[in-house]
Order: sequence, then C-alpha cells, then structure tokens
Amino acid sequence: MANIVVDKYVYEVEIDASNPNAVPLGMGLMKGDILVYQGESNLVRLPVGTDGQVLTADSTSPLGVAWKTPAT
Repeated sequence: MANIVVDKYVYEVEIDASNPNAVPLGMGLMKGDILVYQGESNLVRLPVGTDGQVLTADSTSPLGVAWKTPAT
C-alpha cells in the first residue's frame, strides 16, 4: 500500500509490483515535478521549471520537452 497525495487529499492505493507500468515509489517526486518517458521504457523525473517558464516541446532535449522562458 502507498499514500498518494493529490491537492490536499491523501489516497491509499495498492501498488502492483508486477505491473511494468507502475510508477516506482522511490522516484522522489516533488511539488510540480512531472514524469516523462525517455525512450520507450525509461520513466524519468522532470523537475518543475522556474516561475514564468512553460513546458515546451524540444526535439533537441533528451526528454523531448524542456522548461523554457517564453519570448516577450
């Protein structure tokens, strides 16, 4: 069993370790982080960007997305 917090609510969920699509509990997610696939099967943490940045498609980034400051 694991606790997952969404907003201020805590949900207890059962983790099926045999499920290849299950998110590992040790990912170390922090507020604002998102999970992104790097390649076909490597799930990685993308830390939150800084204030004012937006998530942007970026084919030059290893993850295919990156936090960028929009042009003014």
